[in-house]
This record gives sequence, structure tokens and C-alpha cells, in this order.
Amino acid sequence: MTKGVNMYTLPKNEYRISITSACNMKCIYCHNEGNTNISSLSKDDIDLLLKNSYDIGLKSVRITGGEPTLHKQLAEICDLIKNKYHLQVGLNTNAIEKDKIVYLAKKKLIDRIVVGIDYFDAIVSKNSPIGEKSTKILSNILEIKKYCPDTAISCVYDGNLDNIDKMVNWALTNHIRIKILEIVGKEFAEASTKVYIDMRDYISKKYNLDLQTSEKYYYQLQGFINGERVVSFFHSIHRLHQCDLCKKMHIRITSDGKFNGCMFLNYKRTDFRIGNVRQNILDYFEYHFNIKSKSIEKEIN
Repeated sequence: MTKGVNMYTLPKNEYRISITSACNMKCIYCHNEGNTNISSLSKDDIDLLLKNSYDIGLKSVRITGGEPTLHKQLAEICDLIKNKYHLQVGLNTNAIEKDKIVYLAKKKLIDRIVVGIDYFDAIVSKNSPIGEKSTKILSNILEIKKYCPDTAISCVYDGNLDNIDKMVNWALTNHIRIKILEIVGKEFAEASTKVYIDMRDYISKKYNLDLQTSEKYYYQLQGFINGERVVSFFHSIHRLHQCDLCKKMHIRITSDGKFNGCMFLNYKRTDFRIGNVRQNILDYFEYHFNIKSKSIEKEIN
């Protein structure tokens, strides 16, 4: 018998919803939220999901992709989440479609933005064969921040220390929080990669960061300057086999309408739109909070 949602705690009080798998970049490390199908969710799909997500402590929705700015109903979806359900709206984007993002920010339809950018000065701003120049995206970020002060950047570290140093310096100079990600692979290990640890130590020392970690930040190291969180070091949770930590971070819904608790675990995923939507949500919650590390390990190996 399915337990009620109130038996568990909704991670971050947030849904992470990929509204489209379409993208205008082809980043080599992209997991596309675990979705391999070309698909999208409509405004009505999001409405159906949220209408049946009562009494679970939901306070915000983070919109992702693919690249969500390619979705034709993005503004309508943000308006729905913000003004019908009175939830906070976050947006993960590569900031190529700057004008669309600025429009949403001016209309007060988004509360926070995270822009993915890996390189300080490159032909393409991320590890992708297509996209915009880094200088263009950095300029876009500054324009977006004028209208959405809670704008941060997220960088995948590829071992280029000089590049990440320049990115951190730019972020600090422009009062923009930066998250530095360790590349996710399928291997398990006892610690983060040495190259990532060395980078973390170098950046922390150079910028005199006050490093802190706590359950609030899911035990990821946070760098503070004068009490302000400015740099986040986000190690690969999968690499360290921290399934119990991971399941406290995201309730992920992919653009094919399915909950996805783990991008590395092959299990039968049900489209929430088919059948009893409320029961589908309850059933997924029971599954999600009982994911075990051994199950993941068996699938990977």
C-alpha cells in the first residue's frame, strides 16, 4: 500500500522540471536530466502536475531543459507557476536567448537564474561544438542580472585551472555567485578526482575563502567572503556513491512526463499524465525515498 507524501520531505521543497529536451548546444557532458527522447511538456501538462501536487510542501519549481528558452510556451508556463500556484520560479539556461530571459525577468515571472558557462574566453561558451562566444554570454549575464539580481553561473571544471581562475575572478568582480561542478562519470571512488581537489584548494587559498559545509548545502563545500556565499564547489555525488544525499536534492521530472530519481538507474518510469495523476505522484515518492545505493551499483556494474 502506498504511503502518503507526508511520510517524506520534498527535497528543497522543489520540483526540477525539464520542459523540453531540445537544445541549441551539444555539450559533451550533458545528461539532459536523464532523458534520451526528443520531447516537451506543455503548459497544460505542468498545470496537471501542479494541480495534483498539493500537500507535499512544494514551494518552487526549477525549469530546465534541454534549453528551456526554446520552448514556445515558456512565458505562459512561468506565469502559471508564479501567478496561479504562487510558487517561486527558477530557470537553468545557457543564456543564448538573452532577450527572452530579460522579458521574463522584467515581468517578474522568474525569481532566480543559473547560467551554464564553462569558459572565460572561447569560441563557444561551453564544451560544445555549437553555441555563442564566451564574451557574448558573459555580456548577456550582466544584462540579465540587471533585471534578476539572483543570477548565478555554473561551470563544469575540465582541468583548465587558468580558465576557472578567470571565471571566479570575473564572478567575484561582478558580484555573481559561481558554482564549480565536477564532471559526472559512471565510475565509483572514495574521493573526488585529484585534479578537482587541487583546483578547489587553489581557488580557496587564492581568494581567501571561508569554507563551510552543512546539511543545508547538502555537504557541498561553500566558499564565503565577509559572510556572503560566493563560490560553491559541487563534487560528483554519484562518483562518491552518495545516493542517500542525492535523493534529498532533486525531484526531477523529465520532458517526456516521467519522474527520474537517478540518471544511472534503469527502472520502469511511469508517465505522470497517464492514469491517476495523484497516485502516480504518491507512488513515485515512495520509490524515490527508498532508492538504495546497492540498487544503483547493480545497475551500473
